[in-house]
Order: sequence, then structure tokens, then C-alpha cells
Amino acid sequence: MLLFLLVALASSSLVLAVDDSPRFGIQPRDTTAIHGETVFMYCSISGLQSSQFVWIKDGTVITRGFSVVSVDSKRYSIGAAEEGNYHLVITDARAEDSGAFRCVATTGGSGLVSPIANLQVFAAPTVEYPVCTGVGSNEVAVGERVALSCDVEGGNPKAELFLNKGDVAVQATETATGITYEWTVQEDDEAVEFVCIGTQRFWAEPRTCRMGPFTLVTGPPTMNLVPAEATVQTGHSVSFLCSVEAAPRAVFKWFIANEEVDAEHADEKMAVQVIGDSSILLIHDVGDVGESRQIMCVVEASTGRVAAEAVMHVQPVYAVVTDGPIERPQATKKTPVEGPDNESPNNTPTDGSQAGTDKNTNTEEAVLESSISIALIAGSSAAAVIVILAVIVSIAVLRNKRSSSGSFAAKSTDQLAEGAVDDTDNYYFRPRGVGIVRSWLFPVHKDTQKGMAASVASIQPRK
Repeated sequence: MLLFLLVALASSSLVLAVDDSPRFGIQPRDTTAIHGETVFMYCSISGLQSSQFVWIKDGTVITRGFSVVSVDSKRYSIGAAEEGNYHLVITDARAEDSGAFRCVATTGGSGLVSPIANLQVFAAPTVEYPVCTGVGSNEVAVGERVALSCDVEGGNPKAELFLNKGDVAVQATETATGITYEWTVQEDDEAVEFVCIGTQRFWAEPRTCRMGPFTLVTGPPTMNLVPAEATVQTGHSVSFLCSVEAAPRAVFKWFIANEEVDAEHADEKMAVQVIGDSSILLIHDVGDVGESRQIMCVVEASTGRVAAEAVMHVQPVYAVVTDGPIERPQATKKTPVEGPDNESPNNTPTDGSQAGTDKNTNTEEAVLESSISIALIAGSSAAAVIVILAVIVSIAVLRNKRSSSGSFAAKSTDQLAEGAVDDTDNYYFRPRGVGIVRSWLFPVHKDTQKGMAASVASIQPRK
């Protein structure tokens, strides 16, 4: 019996094989992370080559094998420590990395697809507070419909926003970045204020922004257009200013000769600027001489429509004629007297002789001017030296008189006591410096000098 079974198995076509079809060892799971962290989405497959493996995010293939194909390759990569591990690695995680991920393995006509694994990357908003956008100005008119919005950029989870009109909550419409509210202004909305309140996971407490308080305006707007009349020359520029009051969200329109100016597509010769409740029309390189053009500014607002007109006159550019340069009279030139000694072949001075005469004249004038300058400088220097010497002499004489009067009186008294002769009138004293200066300025004859020396010697005290 046993032999029969062995023979049957040997002749049978039954083949036993080991199951080596692809299968998941680890499937990706839902993951959360904080902005800036590194995220790992784990996936392990056996029996499949890397070229038959992909990662899918929100229905889009982002990796094929070990290559990143449709996302930031600097932050996305495949971390394979060994064959069969296909972990998706995301560095510096951001809110936009959040999504639904699948790990997919394909082989021939069959494959493996993992369940969806959601990644949530939490991040704070890019702004610290909600941003309120109102109507541009705080003036509104009764019956006017005004759009108010409150937005918060970025952040995951998305910030929750609420809008209050005064202390009463109003129903706002949610948008991609926040909420919006259509407000129909009522008569009792004077000084009303809207408050937007926002909460977010990374905000420790609610944060707010405000719109208003609003002021109600009534009646038609008032406007002013200046200048009412302008005169400009061709090729020059001119500007007109149109300002308005009591005109919330005013729309300005300009007309030149009943033709509207395209403010959005102004060219080099014309431009329109709106600044607050005013608009400026700039006209460059004005042409068409002799024409007067009508300028009109029209303002449309929720409180009504008003218009004002001005006139622009165009004149030609008048040339200013000025006198030419003043010619200096030429110096009279001496003409040689005709005669046998200085006659030229045609009885006319030659160019060479004329040039020589002019050169000699210029040289003489230059020498004369130089002589005069030198004389003036020498005279000034001599006068200055004389003045300085006179001052020195005066000071020396005064000091000599003061010092010599007392000492001479004392000496004379002592000499008289000894029996000397009183000859103070013949006493002559002068310092050496004064004598030198005086000898320079007033030379003394040598005989006179000998007599003065003898006089001085005779009055010397006896020993």
C-alpha cells in the first residue's frame, strides 16, 4: 500500500510551491507633527523590487522607487535601511505637507495598496493677529451695502473666526482664509463698530481686530476743482486737482473735451492719481496751440453724483531775444608813415610787421604793469618798516625817561653832597638800542659825536 502511494506521487503533476507574492510587513498609519519637525511614514514590503514601488499623496505620485518626482526633493526622501523598507521621510515639516498618503506596490497585473494614512502638520498662522478689511474709510451712507472681511493666513489647524457687531454676533460667510460679511447700513448704525475674534491652537488666548467706528454721511457730496482756469504753453505740463467731501468710496472720472480719460491705461502724456478723497489729472507735453479745452471731473458715490468743470488755454512758446555779446573796442594801431625808408611793395604794412608791432605793444604794457606793481609793493613795505621803527623808538624813549628820572635824581643828590657841580642840564643818557636806531635814522657828524663823548666823560663820578 505504501509503495502504491509513492508511485502515485511520483507520477502526479501536483507541485508544492512556497508563497513568495508581495505583502506588507508594515503599513503607514495616521501621523501628526509640529511645524519644523521630521516626519516618518513607515512602509515595509517583501517580495518586491524598489522599481515597483511608489508613494502617493492626495492622489498624486510623489515618489517612484527611490526617486522623488513631484514634491520638494530637498525635504522628501526614501529612507531604506535595507531591502524591503520604503519609509517616506519629510524634513522641516510644514502645514502644506498635510494630506492623505498611500504606499503602493505593483507587480505585473497585480499589486498592493495600503490604506490611507493621514498626516497632520500643526503650525501657527503666519500673522500674529486676524486682519480686518473694511471699506477704506469710516464714512458710510444709509442704505449702502458694505463688504467686511476678517482673514488669517496660514496655520494648521485653521483659525476659527467670529464677527460681532457691537456686542451682538452676526452670521458671517466662511472663505478660504477667513470670513466675510455683507453689511447694509441702517439709520441707527451711527458709530457702530465690528470686532473679529480668532482662536487657534498656537494662540494662548483669543486675538481680535476691529473695524470702525463708522460715521453716517447724508446729502450729495461737495467737490472742488482747481485751478478753474489754466494757461499753459505747448510742450509744458499742467495738473488739475479734484477733491470731494461726504462721498464714501467715491469713484473719480476725468473728461477732456467730453472724452473720458482712461485712468487704468494712461500713457506718457497723461496720468491720473487718486489720493484719499482727491484725484489728480496730470497732462504732459501739451499740444494744439490756440485751442481752449474743457476739463471735467465727475464723482460718483453712494450719496450722489457731482461734477465740476475747468478750462485749459494753450499758447505757443515765445522765444526770448537777447542782445549779442558786447564787443570791446580794439586798440588803435599805429600805421607806418609812407616814405622811402618804410614803404612796402604795395604801400601796405606786411602781416609780419603788424604782428611784431602788436607783440611789442603787449610787451611794453606788461613791463609797465609789472613796474607799477613792484613800486607799490616796495613803497608799502618801506612804510610798514618806518611805522614799526617809530613805535619801537617811542616806547624805548618813554621807558627811558621813566627809569632814568628817578635814578638820575638820586645819583645827583649824592654827588652834590660830595661837592660835585650840579650840571644836570648837560647830562645826556640814552640806551644803546635807542642810540643805534637813532644813528640809522639821523646820522650825527663825527665831530659832534666826539663832543658828546667828552661831555659824558666829564660827568662820570670821581673815584
